Amino acid sequence: MRGVAVTLVVAASLVVACRPSSDVRSPASTPSTVTTLRTFTYFADCDTAREANAVPLRRGDPGYRSPLDRDGDGVACDGPTDEGR
Repeated sequence: MRGVAVTLVVAASLVVACRPSSDVRSPASTPSTVTTLRTFTYFADCDTAREANAVPLRRGDPGYRSPLDRDGDGVACDGPTDEGR
């Protein structure tokens, strides 16, 4: 069975209401929308991460997760002992 690499982009919108002003045409009196994009990357195993040319994965990198970091040093998929994991 082949591994799975997933990249998910999540968009979240937030409507911010502003205090009304005496001038109805003022931009401060209209609500504004802020959109934030976040990207999440998931590798099912180290073989999949290697196929995506994403190794080694360091703590804080997209796709890093502790089950892929066999020796717990903060670097995942960094050696031949991580095959298939």
